[in-house]
Amino acid sequence: MTGPPPTVPPDSLPHNLDAEQAVLGAILQSNSAFWHVSDILEARHFFEPVHARIFAVLGEFVAIGKLADAVTVSQELADDVALTELRGARYLRVLQSAAMAVISVTDYAVIVRDLAVRRDLINLARDIVDGVRSSAVSAPELLATTQSALDRMNGAERSDEPIRPISYFAERAYAEAEEIAISGRSPGTTFGLGHLDVLTGGMVKEDLIVLAARPGMGKSTLLAHTALAACANGEPPLFYSFEMRGESMALRMMSALSYRAGMPFAYSDALKGKLSPIERQYLRDARDALIALPIDLRVKRSLTVSQIKLDARRHMRALEKRGMRMGPIIIDYLGLLRPEATYRGRRVEEVTEISADLKTLAGELGGAVLVAAQLNREVEKRADKKPMLSDLRESGALEQDADKVILPFRAEYYVQKDEPDDRDIDAMTEWRNVMANVRGAFEVIVAKNRMGPEGVVKAWCDVSFNAIRDTAPHNQ
Repeated sequence: MTGPPPTVPPDSLPHNLDAEQAVLGAILQSNSAFWHVSDILEARHFFEPVHARIFAVLGEFVAIGKLADAVTVSQELADDVALTELRGARYLRVLQSAAMAVISVTDYAVIVRDLAVRRDLINLARDIVDGVRSSAVSAPELLATTQSALDRMNGAERSDEPIRPISYFAERAYAEAEEIAISGRSPGTTFGLGHLDVLTGGMVKEDLIVLAARPGMGKSTLLAHTALAACANGEPPLFYSFEMRGESMALRMMSALSYRAGMPFAYSDALKGKLSPIERQYLRDARDALIALPIDLRVKRSLTVSQIKLDARRHMRALEKRGMRMGPIIIDYLGLLRPEATYRGRRVEEVTEISADLKTLAGELGGAVLVAAQLNREVEKRADKKPMLSDLRESGALEQDADKVILPFRAEYYVQKDEPDDRDIDAMTEWRNVMANVRGAFEVIVAKNRMGPEGVVKAWCDVSFNAIRDTAPHNQ
């Protein structure tokens, strides 16, 4: 030990003051030593708070080319009571004079960081024990919180991506572009609408995609359609249904598959038991077709993003064992996602946290995340009822974090609601003409596209059959 260290309790967490002093002394002796440890250590890794503050000042001085020695650092920390008690400059001079060779500083830095990780793990273990003993925290919540804490620790201790020459990224970008050009495929997972894939590039890995609409716009139909399309493309999705029963979502998918096969039955008729004998056969065939698809559905009233992350990692490993690659994570819908306990009760902060966590989820898992959201009522005050990016509810963070924002719109829904009294012949005739023009019309508004153009894709949709197409069928 190179001088009188700060006093620490005998039962304190793992630490090594000698190693901390060796690192600080080496930097005080030769400021260039800071660059040997800057990618290993942060101030928070030091056990002794005074050492953490000294390291922070050393880093600030070295970064701007200012001399960092016992005199300048003690002057900067003149108001630091704890350092003053150690006689400030004198303590720093002792550290400096007893410093090891610069070449050894990285070894001491690794010791300091390793002990910091151990302290974090001990604190986490204590929190886990407290959580286990508390009846206020459910076991799934405790597991998710623990996994999230470990992820944060692992991410903090893992070295950042190294600085690379632009040539590295140029070669990778060229290879990706060549592969796409040769294969003719979309760079991302298909939405199941060719024109939408062309405009957006599909659901690109690490994308956060928000699908937002008012009720009746075909949001659930488009989610089911996208899940089926991703599956057909060899990228089975993981679907979270918070709003709808699993049986209801499965029935929607069966209705969509049956329509594609030319054997349509209406979703609402199946719900009410009003299918004809032939339609019941169509339903059985659609059931068999859906059972054969590797779509996994999690039905729950609500989850946190941490719980979804834990789920998704398990699911990804299970698929890898079967030689398959997981497709997009589809979440229906954002309003039923739960924030971590810290922000409960403050909706704007909740949505801000959830939005950031969803973006992080996409990045960590390396896949796309497609999340449904509600638009606010301002949409329905406009004459044309068309949605805009500013209609996203509750937080601008969602708009900011999303890579793509997609707003489906069905004019037919609003026209149908305005059906006049059939005794008014002129009004009814005009209404029928308008209905004929909008029947099946489906606009997919790409209101935000971080990596490409925005625009409107014209498609066709019949929500009663959960059917979506690039163009209307010939019999429509």
